[in-house]
Amino acid sequence: MTIPSPAGDSAACKCIECGAAISPKAKFCEECGAIQAAPPTSSSEPDGEVLLDSTASGIAPLTSETQLLSSATTNQTSNPPAIAKVDNEPSTQKKPFKILGIAALVIVLVCIGAWYLRATERQKATDNYNLGLAYENGQGVPKDEAQAVSWFRKAAEQGNADAQERLGEMYSYGQGGIAKDETLAVSWFRKAAEQGNAAAQNSLGVAYLTGQGGLAKDEVQAVSWYRKAAEQENEYAQGNLGAMYVGGIGGLPVDHAQAVSWWRKAAAQGNAYSQYLLGMAYEYGEGGLAKDDSQAVSWYQKAADQGYAPAKDAPAKLLARRQREQQEMP
Repeated sequence: MTIPSPAGDSAACKCIECGAAISPKAKFCEECGAIQAAPPTSSSEPDGEVLLDSTASGIAPLTSETQLLSSATTNQTSNPPAIAKVDNEPSTQKKPFKILGIAALVIVLVCIGAWYLRATERQKATDNYNLGLAYENGQGVPKDEAQAVSWFRKAAEQGNADAQERLGEMYSYGQGGIAKDETLAVSWFRKAAEQGNAAAQNSLGVAYLTGQGGLAKDEVQAVSWYRKAAEQENEYAQGNLGAMYVGGIGGLPVDHAQAVSWWRKAAAQGNAYSQYLLGMAYEYGEGGLAKDDSQAVSWYQKAADQGYAPAKDAPAKLLARRQREQQEMP
């Protein structure tokens, strides 16, 4: 704030050359004619005005700290549109992640759809196989092997391993109005066996052992397929594998203990063939077993009760043999 200076208070000035007194506003000296320099003035103080003391006027002095704060405040508020622009501008760095997320979602949906279609196809194949079983056994529908073959074939062509095995069996025996064809039988057995069907693995083992369906006899392959099925608890394969150990066939060592072990597994499942062989092992004391006529007769009888012909007269033969042995004793 400025106020007018009192009149008559202008201080006299001197010439810069001769020192004569001159007017403060004089541009040259009247005595020597020297041009005078303009008196120093402040652009913020008009002529005839002076600045009030800030303390006297009640206005706090502007300190360096206040100036810094004022400057910072000015800088913070001077460009609000630029700040707003940065906040509102979408980040281009997020776009790739959004695209990847959408792509991942699409892939998941496609996989789910494919899985659903496969599951649906598998269910259709299972339904067709079950319908074939119903016709084969006359369960809920009239027994009809031709219809059974038809439904088994549909399921087998859809990849159902159980249906492939059953269709192979029907070709083996010429059932359901189809001609016996061992080559086709072996073909279907192989398809099912390669999917892990134990019954088909055993049948394929038999085919390799006997040269069925145009296969070259291969005892090693027979043992391999028997073992795959036996390890899945297939009772027929367990009995067959035990027999291979007795004969040392297919690269196996002669091992009656292994034979007895496999026969016992199969016999416990009710396999008549293995029950009969286990009875023989007890009768002759083979495979690490002590001779035990009572155990032998027990297993013979179980096999005979299932209609296994060789077991029917086995107990009588055992009794006759024991009587001969006693008569031959000194």
